[in-house]
Amino acid sequence: MALSRFEEAVRKAIDEKLIANAVVVASSRGKGFYLRNGTTVLMVSRTSRLQMIATVAILQCVERGLVTLDQPLSSILPEWENPEVFAGEDEVTGQPLVRPSTYDITLRQLLTHTSGMAYAFNSPLIEAWLKSRPSIPHTRDIRQEYIAPLLFAPGTIGKWQYGVGIDWVGQVVERVNGGIRLGEYMQENIFEPLGMTESTFRPLQQPELIARMVPRMKRAEDGSLSIDPMDELPHIEPVDDSAGGGLYSTAADYHRLMVSIMKDDGKVLKTASIDEMFRPQLQECEELQETLSKLGTPKRVASGVPGGSKEVKWNHGLAGVVAVDGVPGVAAKGTMWWSGLANTFWFMDRETGTCGFYGSQLLPASDDATGMLFKQLQEHLYSLANQ
Repeated sequence: MALSRFEEAVRKAIDEKLIANAVVVASSRGKGFYLRNGTTVLMVSRTSRLQMIATVAILQCVERGLVTLDQPLSSILPEWENPEVFAGEDEVTGQPLVRPSTYDITLRQLLTHTSGMAYAFNSPLIEAWLKSRPSIPHTRDIRQEYIAPLLFAPGTIGKWQYGVGIDWVGQVVERVNGGIRLGEYMQENIFEPLGMTESTFRPLQQPELIARMVPRMKRAEDGSLSIDPMDELPHIEPVDDSAGGGLYSTAADYHRLMVSIMKDDGKVLKTASIDEMFRPQLQECEELQETLSKLGTPKRVASGVPGGSKEVKWNHGLAGVVAVDGVPGVAAKGTMWWSGLANTFWFMDRETGTCGFYGSQLLPASDDATGMLFKQLQEHLYSLANQ
């Protein structure tokens, strides 16, 4: 696939040190494009782009009759039998107050981030709650680290909060499959059928992959780039396989999954499941619209997602945000996007048969230079698909 203008833009950005590295895999109606910087392939690790793979895993469980999207989560995970919701602060101590939730959490809410769950990094309430409990370990033990009170009652119309729900989706996959580890389940039911040979939750068991990782970079306020000090921390053997961001993988592997979904080849999901994945799930999504507009610029909503909050009608599918009516000149109706913390992006446009993955190990999230490059990729692919 000829994408010479985009390739030139990426190489120029690297030469001018706007970005340190990039790997891109894309296709449109069977024609592929692969661009990487240097010889290192393993570019992406431990980011929330894993949501789509977790969605595929749980939809397989739905197809097999092991679970439904709308049954109470507590029927599978007793840890959530009596969820609590934050209810303000104590006037004297300033400590957060909680109340029992009158609603059950469902898998559909976990997948669409409408359960009320959140991460500490995007919720001061959760951060304060965890700091008040220093005994909680930080070893990716989901059942201890990710069971904080909810920010709002599950399924509250109009509410949306990116959070740890996908990690709990992974726990559901494990429980309904006899306690198998999530990584083992994905290896057997997703990775092997699609030839995804470079994806793992446990890189210490595959040292050849660690050797090929590109260091994560960090952009300073003056625009300069340096290695992120946190990236020098040792890799750990996690307690749990984290569906929210624990997978180490490559752009090429991730693209194999996207192509399977776009072709509807039946290797990992049935047609009805793919249709449901892309279907807008929310009755109202005011908070989602507001959140996306805060993350980006007038020309770019969120990380690499084009448009503006008033220009694009957003909703949420089961694996990412959906442009209900498309984005003129960039994406057709129903295109789905998602991104990871270190400026990794993907999109799937079923109408034009186009999909793409852009990986750049760079912090902070929502980097303008990286996001605009991803937007250029989408524009070029959309133009080629409509020739």
